[in-house]
Amino acid sequence: MFLAECFSEVELRDFNFDCKNAVVKTESYAPTDEKQGRIDILLSSGAKRIIIENKLLAGDQSHQLKRYAEWSRKNSSDFKILYLTKDGHGASSQSGDGIEYKTISYREEILSWVESCCAESAKLPLVRETLVQYANLIRNYTGESMDAKATNEIIDTIANEE
Repeated sequence: MFLAECFSEVELRDFNFDCKNAVVKTESYAPTDEKQGRIDILLSSGAKRIIIENKLLAGDQSHQLKRYAEWSRKNSSDFKILYLTKDGHGASSQSGDGIEYKTISYREEILSWVESCCAESAKLPLVRETLVQYANLIRNYTGESMDAKATNEIIDTIANEE
């Protein structure tokens, strides 16, 4: 569900990432000739990798995405980089210029994914309620609190009524 939220059907088909055999690691060591590094979240399945750089409150390190791409090329020829921020903005030019990566946001992709997981976990109340709390935390973090969202929906409904 996460990959379907972050990539198009065509991208997923072409990349052919095997979720059933995937391994997820946090703070994965990724050294290059230039510098030591740690990938925030690394999804691996065979020779395929998805790197997630999670930018909550920090800026980019020097040539960060470039170093992760270099490490991936040395260790796997097939990889994708996701750059996760509050609002989906791109990496700094010194970090990401010349590197193929995709931006995702807590506000859109992550919130949508967590809400989809809530629906899927209907028969698992503890999991569902934990996900509901996480979704509310994301809404507060991104300025999309329940009150703000409800207010915007009411305004949109009134504005669009004939």
